[in-house]
Amino acid sequence: MELDGTISGRGVLASSPRATALHEFGHSIGVHGRPGMPEYEVGQTARRLAANQGVDVKTLVGRGVSHYAGTDDAELSAEVFADVMINGTKATGLSKQLFAVFDSNAKGWEALVMP
Repeated sequence: MELDGTISGRGVLASSPRATALHEFGHSIGVHGRPGMPEYEVGQTARRLAANQGVDVKTLVGRGVSHYAGTDDAELSAEVFADVMINGTKATGLSKQLFAVFDSNAKGWEALVMP
């Protein structure tokens, strides 16, 4: 955890029970957020951003979200979700940018997971 209380930019964001729960909930939304396919769209956006910066996606998300986020699109989406839910306005700029993509592609998931 950073001195200001934020958790980001390290190996894994989910470093507490609360963070782990939010990370896993991010997976749930990503899986149930069809037809927008948020995980895929977040990954595509990250690949475009990385290409624009002349780096690979693992380097981009390792610096801007967490090293674990570079595993695959699902982990990237869950880490972005957790970063924004935990840190709010203190989340990394990349997390906030990718969260906007995640959120816009997850609309309607509530109807699928809530009675």
